[in-house]
Amino acid sequence: ARQRYPVGTALTFPAMGIYGPESWRFVVAGEEKIDLPGGEQATVKLTRAATRSDEPNAELWLAPALGWLPARIRLSQDNGDFIDQQWRGSEPP
Repeated sequence: ARQRYPVGTALTFPAMGIYGPESWRFVVAGEEKIDLPGGEQATVKLTRAATRSDEPNAELWLAPALGWLPARIRLSQDNGDFIDQQWRGSEPP
């Protein structure tokens, strides 16, 4: 139900931070089509700004066609270091 989560909506998810379990607050940034190794996906992008200088900024692209699982996860540090995980494909169980 995308209409329940318009751009600017804040969502809180449990996450494992560098100091242990935390709650991370993400903001809905909007819909995006992204080209990934596994093909193009229509997604909803969520962003999270770091709350401490030693934490990463986070971007999630959730894909409805993948059951709202992340098609891409990007964690970045202010110094330019980053991790960028991208969906490569799916296989039936």
